Amino acid sequence: YTPIGPEDDILVFESRFESGNLQTAVKVGDWEYDLVVCPDTNTYGNTQWFFFSVENLSRGSSIKLNLVTMGKPSSLFQKGMQPVVWSKQEFHQGNGIGWVRGAGISNIEYGKTNTDKHLLTRVAAALEVGDFCEGVAAIEIACQAASFVEASVLTFEYTPHWDDDTVYFAYTYPYTLTRLQNFIKSMESSRGGQKYLSRYPLCRTLAGNRLDMLTITSSREESDHGLEDETMDEEDDHLALHETRKQYIVITARVHPGESVSSFACEGLIRELLSDSDLARKLRAKYIFKIVPMLNPDGVVLGNYRSNLSGRDLNRVWNQPCKFLHPTIYFTKKALSRYTPLALFADLHGHSRKLNWFIYGCLPPRKPRMRANIPPFIPPPSMRTRDAVITPLMESSENYVLSAKNCYFQMQPQKESTARITIYKEFTLPKCLTVEISFCGCEEKQFTIKDYLHIGHEIAEAFGEMTDASVELPEDLSEEIIKKFIKQAEKAAANDAGSDSDPEADLKLPSRKVVVKRRRTVVKETKRKSGRRDSKAKNKNDDSELSGTSIELCVAVACLRQSSEECSEVEVTTYHTTSYGNL
Repeated sequence: YTPIGPEDDILVFESRFESGNLQTAVKVGDWEYDLVVCPDTNTYGNTQWFFFSVENLSRGSSIKLNLVTMGKPSSLFQKGMQPVVWSKQEFHQGNGIGWVRGAGISNIEYGKTNTDKHLLTRVAAALEVGDFCEGVAAIEIACQAASFVEASVLTFEYTPHWDDDTVYFAYTYPYTLTRLQNFIKSMESSRGGQKYLSRYPLCRTLAGNRLDMLTITSSREESDHGLEDETMDEEDDHLALHETRKQYIVITARVHPGESVSSFACEGLIRELLSDSDLARKLRAKYIFKIVPMLNPDGVVLGNYRSNLSGRDLNRVWNQPCKFLHPTIYFTKKALSRYTPLALFADLHGHSRKLNWFIYGCLPPRKPRMRANIPPFIPPPSMRTRDAVITPLMESSENYVLSAKNCYFQMQPQKESTARITIYKEFTLPKCLTVEISFCGCEEKQFTIKDYLHIGHEIAEAFGEMTDASVELPEDLSEEIIKKFIKQAEKAAANDAGSDSDPEADLKLPSRKVVVKRRRTVVKETKRKSGRRDSKAKNKNDDSELSGTSIELCVAVACLRQSSEECSEVEVTTYHTTSYGNL
């Protein structure tokens, strides 16, 4: 829709741009709108990230926006977090102001909603038509309704400061694939980048996007260790890497596309490594950094919160990645096997329920019966591993936002397929970490883009201390204090269901089955066992009620939701079939 004149006050909602994901806007009052964000591609959930624009705003005319399909029952919005805002007029009227958190926003509320009732009404209307396409669309809507049964609503009011303005709203500061590519190009042309930075593509994604890996280290003359030539073939490259005698530090980020804060931290880390500081020279001389700054570029472009194009959480496939469905994880893991000796692995994430930033590490359980699935060559737990990680973080000079009490080193069974635990076990790497950064901020303030970039600098400082052979405690930090922090962390770990590393914590919904019979839709609840549907519990009578087309669609949805221990031709065919409606 395009406004036809100055008297036309109809608002225009838009999200057909990179990382945008608004699906529907419904006017429910004079200046109030219900907004439905798109679920992740080929899924019926993960509706937490939002990014859209509103055009034709008038100065002083407040509007009320209700995002009615937020996936999580609790959020940092309940602790004072504000959405970010970008005003076109504010930026172009000479002020140059970009993204600002909470500018013009008031009366923020976060609670439960009843969106599923509205969607099921649409299902009944669609089935009355009797058309094949309408029936398939109705099933799609019914599945959405089932996923929104316990959805939450984020409500806020916005008052424009300019006439004829276009304003962008987002969950947090967006970081697009385009921005990443522009940043890498600028670093390649910089003084430090020309000397220390190289990049090459690991693979192409399902949508054809390029997955870049960056290499940062000093030259042979500066470090007396040498630098591998990325143009060599794999065998020669592998031999050259052993001749360098440098250790490797591998860093990944943005496996979950909605966690844009991890990209800002990764950018800050890269900027520090390419700088002329004493810390950067020390790290470049001692290590070869391999950085994958965006593991899920497809999800970022599509505006997903957690999944890739095939609908999978890529941080749940590291133990058995499929070359065809999860190419970014498959080729990143394959590259890791060539980088020896490996000193440290870190995976950067964003966290939607906790403040500050903190880390998760790996430490085998003490009880012998709980160590049954731990390889025998991994040593038993000791305080030394945790001290070597926590101590450098706590003694960083400006590390006022680190939350030591939220750092923990437990390995929960439900997270066996994450990057942190998989690499710890398969590569026998004690220093294998997940870095979690709050979407909101710390107790004193909300984070800005500058703060997230600075966290990247702090991570680099911690790496410099963490990888030293010996770790000495600072004078004001006794072992008793460290043990106290560790004890608090272990206690908090048992109640960390809100972690963004846990996909089941996003929805916490009962499993639902959609049955179509005689143009009526019935939604039946079934109990969830261990987070998965029990296919054996399927009632034979339900099969007779489903038409052939409905069965095919439901099987396609079920295949996408099952774990892909084996990548079969059926799964690939199913992916192409179900992805059409979402693209």
